[in-house]
Amino acid sequence: MKLHSVGKRKAASALHNISSSPPECTVTSRGSLQNDISYSAKEALALFTQLKLTRLQYIELRASAIRKNMQNLYPPYYKLLEEKAKCYPPNIQITDISAEVPLQNLVDHTVSRIAENQKELLVSLNNNSELEITYKWGADGSGSQKNYKQKFEKDDSDDSNVFITSLVPLRLHYSQENNYVIIWQNPRTNSTRFCRPIKLQFVKETSEVINSEFANMDRQIANLTPTKIELCGRTYIFKHNLLKTMIDGKICNALSSNKSTQRCYICKATTSEFNKIVDLEPRLYDPQTLDFGISPLHATIRFFECLLHISYKLPVKSWQVRGEENKKIVADRKRNIQKQFREKLGLLVDVPKQGFGNTNDGNTARRFFANPDIVHEITGIDRDLIIRFGIILKTLSCPYKINSALFDEYARDTAKQYISLYGWYCMPPTVHKVLIHGKDIIDHFLLPIGQLGEDAQECRHKDVKYYREHNTRKMSRKQTNEDLFKILLVSSDPQISILRPLPQKQKGIFPAEVIKLLEQPNFDLNEEEL
Repeated sequence: MKLHSVGKRKAASALHNISSSPPECTVTSRGSLQNDISYSAKEALALFTQLKLTRLQYIELRASAIRKNMQNLYPPYYKLLEEKAKCYPPNIQITDISAEVPLQNLVDHTVSRIAENQKELLVSLNNNSELEITYKWGADGSGSQKNYKQKFEKDDSDDSNVFITSLVPLRLHYSQENNYVIIWQNPRTNSTRFCRPIKLQFVKETSEVINSEFANMDRQIANLTPTKIELCGRTYIFKHNLLKTMIDGKICNALSSNKSTQRCYICKATTSEFNKIVDLEPRLYDPQTLDFGISPLHATIRFFECLLHISYKLPVKSWQVRGEENKKIVADRKRNIQKQFREKLGLLVDVPKQGFGNTNDGNTARRFFANPDIVHEITGIDRDLIIRFGIILKTLSCPYKINSALFDEYARDTAKQYISLYGWYCMPPTVHKVLIHGKDIIDHFLLPIGQLGEDAQECRHKDVKYYREHNTRKMSRKQTNEDLFKILLVSSDPQISILRPLPQKQKGIFPAEVIKLLEQPNFDLNEEEL
């Protein structure tokens, strides 16, 4: 106040800054504040990715910090570009309808980024340790993409559909006395934060495209060589193990040459045979079909739709509705059930979406099974069957190892209960696969089946739409595809993703029925995250 009263306003302002500054800040010779806590380029890139910022948004964010006398809080954008370049594996190939990177280059780059992050732990290992990194991979198509006003090299090309092939690193481990010692574990195996793109192409998902892409991937996997990495003067060799589990029913049918969606691609049984459990006991199947996993997300949706369609047809109790009167009864009941779901749970069920699919998604199905009492009241479906379906689905999504024998017993009892209650409605193929072949699929994998889900691949389509619109140049299709592919690589880079904060999940308790189906659960039931 004294300095201000004699006209020394700058000195007064500097003294005010000194007296009111937080302890982590220093003051320059001119009296302006400078924050000692600043983001590194890597940390800033993680923030850039977490918030899905554009270049202009980041520049404005940094400018606003500078205006508040925090010049060094955010590094300049060119520093982020330098850090981004470290996230790109070599030999990326771009065309006007596709972008891809050779699998060998991608896994080499991925394991090198993980190894660099786990350097201290790796240096402490024995030189003779056999290191192995396990991935899950798959492909999926999506429609309803935006049509850009850009010229194609070929007139018959189209950007309405995209087909993406991706992989997710699950864990890095080594063998020690017949046990696996985990060095690094993916904290969110079903999240997009580690979902790395292998190939992105603007084509429609057809059987020909599926078989061609998976044949190409199988060739690349067969030719993979271990990755050698130098750390602190020592050489480490990493073997790669890829599991083909991020796929849905359409791809399973295409790869197994199953032309009918009403036939099980594992045992080749037809819909009319699914309810005859005794006849299916000695049935042979191709062991290679177990490689496809169980697809917990799609299983949840198919179980939900199974019970929903049964509820529509309860008045007529017929799998196929014939006759105008019966069709009217089913249609009226369907509208009434849809209305009640909307009023009591706020759910839109079986409502077509413009351009593709309907509103029956994973979130809708999970809320359906989370409210068995209300669902029983609305649909008239047996409450115990709803609960048993929910227990089976929650067990399959659990990240812990499942006791396959107990699961098989529970699943088959559920199948028998289903047949005794609704034997007139043929069991859908996915329900049959889980209840009858679930044990064989669980036993086929060393990792818990819940860690091998396809959620990351499915959720990646939202990122593709968003990044394509907001984070790409639009001067040409090649530039658009290049920017899109690179931002997908940056957002899934292990070192960047490790720096991103994990979302807080709601804490709860696994149902006792789920606990009983797990193998040696070693967690606190009162603190377990669902």
